[in-house]
Amino acid sequence: MTINLRALVLLLMICSMPLQAKQVDIEGYTSGLSFAPGETVDFHVSTTAPSYSIRIVRSGAIDEIVWQKSGISGAKHPVPERAWEEGAQWPVSTSLKLPNDWESGYYIVTFMTEGVPGYRDQSEHFFVVRSAKPGKTNKALLVIPTSTYHAYNLWGGHNLYDGGHKVSTLRPIMPGIITKPDIDEARLADLGEPSEAYRPEFFDYMEKHDFPMWVGAVGWASYSQLFVQWAEREGYNFDYATSEDLELRPELLDNYQLMVSIGHDEYWSWNMRDAVESRIEKGLNVAWFVGNSVYWQVRYEDNGTRMVCYKYDADQDPVKGTDQEHTLTTMWSARSINRPENALLGLSFNYAGYTRIAGATPNSAGGYQVYRSDHWVFENTGLRWGDQLGIKDTIVAYEVDGLRYQINKEGMPVPTGEDGTPTDATILAMAPASLWNIEDTPQFAMGAIPDAEMAALEITGDRKNWRQFTRGMAAMIVFKKGKGTVFNAGTTDWVWGLRGGDQRVEQVTRNVLNRLAK
Repeated sequence: MTINLRALVLLLMICSMPLQAKQVDIEGYTSGLSFAPGETVDFHVSTTAPSYSIRIVRSGAIDEIVWQKSGISGAKHPVPERAWEEGAQWPVSTSLKLPNDWESGYYIVTFMTEGVPGYRDQSEHFFVVRSAKPGKTNKALLVIPTSTYHAYNLWGGHNLYDGGHKVSTLRPIMPGIITKPDIDEARLADLGEPSEAYRPEFFDYMEKHDFPMWVGAVGWASYSQLFVQWAEREGYNFDYATSEDLELRPELLDNYQLMVSIGHDEYWSWNMRDAVESRIEKGLNVAWFVGNSVYWQVRYEDNGTRMVCYKYDADQDPVKGTDQEHTLTTMWSARSINRPENALLGLSFNYAGYTRIAGATPNSAGGYQVYRSDHWVFENTGLRWGDQLGIKDTIVAYEVDGLRYQINKEGMPVPTGEDGTPTDATILAMAPASLWNIEDTPQFAMGAIPDAEMAALEITGDRKNWRQFTRGMAAMIVFKKGKGTVFNAGTTDWVWGLRGGDQRVEQVTRNVLNRLAK
């Protein structure tokens, strides 16, 4: 019998606590994730403590406490049987009418027990405050990928990765999505020599902090917060919105010159895509500092409070065979939908995949090889053809997006267009990547169907063609779409170059923001 020493120490610590302390817990959620100043936020809280307090912080370059309340009566509420799908359904515990002078931003809500400390004596939630005057102060809109938060959030029993097909937006959020301790240890990608059997160091991080699975792939702390901290220090400010705002309030986009997405923005509805693509045609610019984005189609139900995605079980989706089959919740690149994400992003996860994780290009340089160094994206960087961008902080890591390409007579990569990428798009830089597959990937990383086989099945109709999707290239790309311009960095981990202070990564980011937000 093998004894996990860390687990044993933790068990002894918990058992040594006073009875009241070890049993205390608190969880909560808000009545929505997006509010305008003057609207009311309801807090739904369940706790074993007799009373609790709330602290709200606007998260940015400097975290600012904007509201606190203590002495709120606590009560314990049951968790419904299908809470991941139906929501927690707890009563309102207290409410806050948002002051009219609160600026747009990401607000972290911390629920804390009073007088009875214990292992779970505080928890977190969040909401976004939209601008009271959209586009008047800031010309750039930062969209928080809340749809991807919902997909990974395991609270209530399931998420979209372990059999759930519908997930509620009205439930608590599992620890590790909103804030992460020891953030520089929290990356999913392997930064040094890969360990035996390619076991990610992130597993140790999860064990250390007792975090559930999936927290490394998503969240404010891992991606958007790092970008916002850098941007605000540099003097860039944004108005904020959520994925659901693109679904329910698409007219918000009419007020902005630039939309920005950060990190991991994987789940999009038909209406979200329509909203963004139609406005790009009219002149909206988009900056994607992302990887594995717009990969799965979702649908929203009940006024945006439930998200539907059948993924690998798309044959069970009720819209299959109906006049709404175009909203089938499967891959955007699937032949059944025939709306590849390349048309919006210029890139797709299917043609790159992973790097520096679970055996996918485990010893790659971790940066981009520059091809078109004379492009405006690289102004004032000093980069030349063949140079590597972002190696110091391994910015090309975890999940990355690519495209079908060929090398022209000048030795430059150009799109073939066969995957939906515009043929006049400019490929700026590239790096090797691979989808997980049965030959290269350790078993712990394999899902119900290996990524390469899933791509082959949905795109070609035959999963035996999976080798076509195992030797890809991540790419950085820019192209015109109607009157708008789209830039895509093609990697989830771009923000780590900003975190690490890489001057060239910073300058590319400035070039993109300065040009596209004009």
